[in-house]
Amino acid sequence: MVWIVLSLISAASYGTVAVMDKRLLDRHMPSLSSYFLWVGVATLIYGVIYLGISGFPVGVSATRIAVGALSGLCWGGAIAMMFWGFKLQEVSRASAVLFTFPVFVALFASIFLGESLAYGQWLAIGVVVFGALLMSLAEPTRTILMRVNRYWKTEGPRQRSQIRFTLAFPVLIGSSLLTAAGHLTGKYALQELSVPMVTSMGFFGTALVLAMFWRPRAFREIKQVVRSKEALLLLLLSEGILIPIAVTSMIAATKLGPISLVATVAGTRPIFVFLYSTVLSMPRIRLLNESLDRRTMFVKIASVAMIITGIMSL
Repeated sequence: MVWIVLSLISAASYGTVAVMDKRLLDRHMPSLSSYFLWVGVATLIYGVIYLGISGFPVGVSATRIAVGALSGLCWGGAIAMMFWGFKLQEVSRASAVLFTFPVFVALFASIFLGESLAYGQWLAIGVVVFGALLMSLAEPTRTILMRVNRYWKTEGPRQRSQIRFTLAFPVLIGSSLLTAAGHLTGKYALQELSVPMVTSMGFFGTALVLAMFWRPRAFREIKQVVRSKEALLLLLLSEGILIPIAVTSMIAATKLGPISLVATVAGTRPIFVFLYSTVLSMPRIRLLNESLDRRTMFVKIASVAMIITGIMSL
């Protein structure tokens, strides 16, 4: 099926962007504001380009246009809240909450869009989501369950990290819900609007939301960042090339396939992040510092097997 291939292309591209952004944020970007500035400018430029490709919609209901614009705002809000959550909680645990969005998409699509799934497909969605959650956890499951058990036997989140996660959880769930809303509203808009038009709206919405987080110092910081050849190369590759590929592939897949299943396949991004980060963390390369110990690798390989099994069952 074409929509599965497009969804996998999107997931692979987003996975590459995630690894590049991790390198950028760890080594080069002095603040999130400067990162949002670069992403916002890039998405604004691509919004204009895609609008030029599609042209203004003619003979389309105002409702579809409004919902398409809402889809773009949802994507922008999801990105902003995701990085806010990353500031409050370590990325591995935060990602585990974010990758619950296919469940919300499947539930809301069955209610609002009339999509119906077989029991086997619901089971496959559950397997893929659980595999993605397991992949996103930095520690083996046994260790995490032991910590959860100890936590509930105490008086509550006394440690600072636990308090920060308590604060991060609603932010991350909000990002997951906005991601689901972006998928659903995009699917509704695509019933009358073209893929380039909805893509343009997505870029404009993202740029508008991220513009709220710009600070005057961000312009000075970006000038400093682009003086580094590595930083400039990563910025051009991730935001200049891969993001348009990822977004266009995902929206095209959304138009062609059932949104609940498209979102599930698109949610396999942790597989690609795992593959890329593992290679880049090998001793001879060492661009990243991901854990390569035996227990962690076993859990992540098992997660990959679950995700692949779930996708093949869709």
